Amino acid sequence: MSREIVSATAKDPALRVEAVFRHQQQNIFRQTDRLFAGLMLFQWLACIVAAFWISPKTWTGLSSAVHPHLWAAVIIGGGIVSFPVILAFTRPGTPLTRHAVAVGQMLCSALLIHVTGGRIETHFHVFGSLAFLAFYRDWRVLISGSVVVALDHFLRGLYWPESVYGTVLASQWRWLEHGAWVIFEDVFLIKSCIKGEVEMWEIAERQAQLEASHATVEQNLLVLRESEARKAAILESALDCVITIDHCGRIVEFNPAAEATFGYSRAEVLGQELAEKLIPPTLRYAHRNDFANYLATGHGPGIGRRVEMTSMHASGREFPVELSISVVQLDGPPLFTAYLRDLTDRKRVEAEREELNHQLLETSRRVGMADVATSVLHNVGNVLNSVNVSAGLVISTLRQSPYQDVGRISKLLEEHADDLGSYLRVDPKGRQIPAYLAKLAGHFEEQHLQAGRELQSLDQQIEHIKQIISMQQNVARSRGLREPIVLKEVMEQALSINTAGLGRHQVEVVREYSEVPEVMIDKHQVLQILVNLISNAKHAMNQADGLRRLTLRVGMETSTGVVRLEVQDTGVGIKPEYLTRIFGQGFTTKSDGHGFGLHSGALAAKTMNGTLIAESDGEGCGAIFRLELPLHAVEAIA
Repeated sequence: MSREIVSATAKDPALRVEAVFRHQQQNIFRQTDRLFAGLMLFQWLACIVAAFWISPKTWTGLSSAVHPHLWAAVIIGGGIVSFPVILAFTRPGTPLTRHAVAVGQMLCSALLIHVTGGRIETHFHVFGSLAFLAFYRDWRVLISGSVVVALDHFLRGLYWPESVYGTVLASQWRWLEHGAWVIFEDVFLIKSCIKGEVEMWEIAERQAQLEASHATVEQNLLVLRESEARKAAILESALDCVITIDHCGRIVEFNPAAEATFGYSRAEVLGQELAEKLIPPTLRYAHRNDFANYLATGHGPGIGRRVEMTSMHASGREFPVELSISVVQLDGPPLFTAYLRDLTDRKRVEAEREELNHQLLETSRRVGMADVATSVLHNVGNVLNSVNVSAGLVISTLRQSPYQDVGRISKLLEEHADDLGSYLRVDPKGRQIPAYLAKLAGHFEEQHLQAGRELQSLDQQIEHIKQIISMQQNVARSRGLREPIVLKEVMEQALSINTAGLGRHQVEVVREYSEVPEVMIDKHQVLQILVNLISNAKHAMNQADGLRRLTLRVGMETSTGVVRLEVQDTGVGIKPEYLTRIFGQGFTTKSDGHGFGLHSGALAAKTMNGTLIAESDGEGCGAIFRLELPLHAVEAIA
């Protein structure tokens, strides 16, 4: 009911005022109807009594016999009062009942005047009846009653004046005198009814306001109880600790989650200082100082934001928590509600995850080193093939050399040492020796030149092997070390490791290098990424038809402070749906791939605060892989 009152009052307060007024008015109507029902029955009996004792003496002198008016009082009086009384009990509060009562009451007055022989004293019954009718506080009832009185006096004064005035010689205008007195009373009674109605409206308005206020209070109490119930339910079921303290730092609320986290029961900590119970000794001074500073200035380090701090268990064990404090502003001193979460498990998981990331990164580095080493061994193998070819040629040349003929000629010359001149001029064999020696000298000279060329090639190839091995050793020694490097040189080193394969597949290499300052970065990780990207580009172009062109770019964006190293190929390209998956662990498009190269490259880029990006317009359109790294120039660091 209260909610309905609040709702009705909120929509249109006048409706509730009118409803209260009508309710009170109906109560008055009903009560007055029942009052007149009893009164009219009483008047009927009184009229019968008057007719029994007064009428005989009035009409026949001193003799007191049963007069016909007695029967008139019984029959006519019963007829007068029966209809209003029945309406009063069957239809109380209706306008018909009120006006029937008014007419009946005035007719009762007329009957009483008649049975008393028109005595002037009995006429005051009319004025009393009008006063009683004013109980309705409805001036319309007074009009109905007054009209009945006027008609009664007019008609009986005209046709039976003795019945109303007690004399036969009454003036025919006497009813006007009686009517004037009735009107005189009606003026005051009507004014009283109107004033009473106004007062009822005022009472109704005050009652409606009181009801609305009462309903509002009840509604607020209901909302408050519901709020308290919800608060209690939230506190009871909250997974996080909820602790409320007053302006003195004393604990006033401690939910079950806080009991489980800190090892205290609610009864143990209520009224106790939070700093003494939950703050480690080393941090209590700072906590109390910050708390006092907030009370003085309204500013505090932990108000309205999340912070991590160390708290203390009942056993004295310290553990990490995440804390957020909100201020509850009241009319008096504020309250402070702290929401805490135990971070012990999360910190342990983070440490385990960090260790796993470290292991994964180390594995990716080893895989990268293995990829680099594989490329190195592949290039060394190609160079060794050339060494074997050159060595074979030298060996074959030496084996085919006619050095034994020199020995035989030397033996012949020793045998003819005494007649060497005659032998060379006269002997047919001797005569051939000078020409053969000349021819042999030319052959040896040609073999010497050929062996020299092959030995020079061997020297170059061995030097190439030394450079490759030295570069690999330098990379291995610099793993994880940030050092100043020239990005163009790193790109060239990655290219040289793949030179043999690129040459074998007849790949055209285009260099687009911009001027970029030396940067402080992990050379090994950058080289690992570039070697893998160039190797992938080589394989992609080997599977495609048409032009095989590898474009290497080194550049920078000063506005964003980013350096870019790009490897672009004209290979088979990448499907659009693969671009978001290509750096995932285990994903590969090669039949013999392991899906770890690009994943480890992306991880390595992330550890350097960079990103590895893939772009492609689709299959058959080639691809671009871009390594973006923050520009940490050596000059800026210095």
